[in-house]
Amino acid sequence: MAKNTPNKSKFTRRDALKVTGIALLAGAAGAGIGTAIDEQNKQELNSKIAELNNPDPTKVAEVQGSNKASEAITPTTTDATPTYPTTYDPSVNTEAEDTPENLPDTTTPHYGAEPKNYDPNKLDPFSIRIPIIKFNAELQYTGGTYNPKTGRTEINIPVTFRIGVYTDSAPLTSDKGTTLLVGHVNWANGAAAPMSAITYAKLGNTVLTSDLDGTITTWEVTRIEPKVPQVDLSNWWDVTDKTGERQLIMATCSGTLVNGRWTYTDNYVVVAKPKK
Repeated sequence: MAKNTPNKSKFTRRDALKVTGIALLAGAAGAGIGTAIDEQNKQELNSKIAELNNPDPTKVAEVQGSNKASEAITPTTTDATPTYPTTYDPSVNTEAEDTPENLPDTTTPHYGAEPKNYDPNKLDPFSIRIPIIKFNAELQYTGGTYNPKTGRTEINIPVTFRIGVYTDSAPLTSDKGTTLLVGHVNWANGAAAPMSAITYAKLGNTVLTSDLDGTITTWEVTRIEPKVPQVDLSNWWDVTDKTGERQLIMATCSGTLVNGRWTYTDNYVVVAKPKK
């Protein structure tokens, strides 16, 4: 798919996706995930949400069985240290770097695919993994940019092959509060990106995160919301909370096909809590 030109009436990947108090800063337009907003699709969406969050017991058993098979090995962290900047600087032009050709061998290319170099026994520091779907990616701290015109902070999303850890959310190793991870759903050319893999996650799936020092936290997917309006994201969750219930929020874009062009009006959100 050719790179789309911005549509001023809709958000694209390079637009700031406004929410109450906080916004996600997206990148170039391309393929997304979503449905048109009409009554029939609202009913279909409600049915999908119910299915995702209240699955049939048989499906739950299947997921649990798959988890056991894929998680027979609990990985240990490698001795490697990140060789890339661990904090994203939005003032640096990364368009030349932000291409599928620069995808690390250890990173999942897109949903349904495996990394070229995937070792279930090892987990690199500062990375995320969902073993059952073989989603593996590097993490990178990212902050926000205050927009005086809107009075909101816009979260800066890193290059497409890394997942941003919002610095104003709770640290990965915290025992309280909310940690927010954000990533692009597609590359600038429209092809599915690594973060698109979270749309394959199911309730009960295990998620692993490792901090810079290699400390691993094990999570379990507890909620899936496929269509959260971007204007309501921070109304659904306080992503800067550092004292409340512990949770991990993973968010990527979803949208609506309008006149042959994908635009981003929503987020696909997967929520996980510490695995007991």
